Amino acid sequence: MHNIIIVGTDPPCPRCGLLTEVVTRFVKELNIEAKISHLAFTDPLALKIAEGYGLRPGTAKNVAKAIGPERPMESFLRSMDDIESLFKENLEPKFSDLERLVNEVAVLDYKIKPIEDMAISYGYMMTPVLIINGEKKHQGSVPDFHSIEKWLRELKD
Repeated sequence: MHNIIIVGTDPPCPRCGLLTEVVTRFVKELNIEAKISHLAFTDPLALKIAEGYGLRPGTAKNVAKAIGPERPMESFLRSMDDIESLFKENLEPKFSDLERLVNEVAVLDYKIKPIEDMAISYGYMMTPVLIINGEKKHQGSVPDFHSIEKWLRELKD
């Protein structure tokens, strides 16, 4: 049995929820035996995972606050509002729509890329985080659809 963990917010924000949804649907479609867990970034296990990388878990807002006023939050907040709107328009998307949705979120995530890029240097494992069998595959944004598929297909080998 494989162990897949998504570290995010509780309740899941749109980005964390999308990552969980894509992973869950791929696991089902590929018939992978896996336990999928969504952990709040404040969960003791999430703290332990982050500490293993010499980091502390946090959201983009935590990272932006640590970076300070030299990084304006307006672009980030607009991006998060845009992502929220995108999800309200796409309630319970079909699996075939998830790739488009991930790509649209990636365009919006690009606006907060500077925060994502600085997260590790400020000591953060920024949500959402995808961990497969104890290995951190991605953090700070929703990984591209094909990377998720590739990582999960590797579990079939």
